[in-house]
Amino acid sequence: MEIYYRCKKSDLVRFPSYTEKFIWDFAEKFFFVDTVTGNPPLQETEFRILYSDMALHILFVCRDNYRISEYTLRDQPLYKQDVVEFFVSDGDISRYREFEQSPHNVLFDAEIIYHDPGHIEINTEWNADKWETTVFHDEKNEILYYEWQLPFASAGFSAPKKGDIWRFNAYRIDRGEEGADEFSALSPTGKLEFHVPERFAFLCFE
Repeated sequence: MEIYYRCKKSDLVRFPSYTEKFIWDFAEKFFFVDTVTGNPPLQETEFRILYSDMALHILFVCRDNYRISEYTLRDQPLYKQDVVEFFVSDGDISRYREFEQSPHNVLFDAEIIYHDPGHIEINTEWNADKWETTVFHDEKNEILYYEWQLPFASAGFSAPKKGDIWRFNAYRIDRGEEGADEFSALSPTGKLEFHVPERFAFLCFE
């Protein structure tokens, strides 16, 4: 099933703004599903995007009662522990950007060239130098708010116009106690693999 995300433009959004409900209520809300089965995961993830003239504004709201997050350096293999991820292309789905963030606000960013399943090129020398991120830990309610401001220029893209359609997917890896891991996605890939660009959702700029 193809997924279409209606990305609305907002002049009110600023960084950070995760506590400003009136801003994010304007954005379409999606919930992640298990990337293999399509069923709801145990640890819920809510996802929203807005855009402004200069940037994408992204919010992940993650229920999380147990965390594994020990990495401290940019471009370490964050996917081996708890992480949220966002893959995006402004056209050709064989070439896209990968962004990851850990619960302790450690980042990973790379250029991806996808050839075929199991054969991808990953360039971690590339950095989105003005990508801004934050993580707010609501320990009482066991919720993490991951918020991003991702300038189009930093991602290597021109700013979209109303009516443009990009391709993307968003994911979460939640490492549970005693190996009870969950792999969830906005658009399920049908297998335990996130680099499946043919399953990318459609990002429709309004």
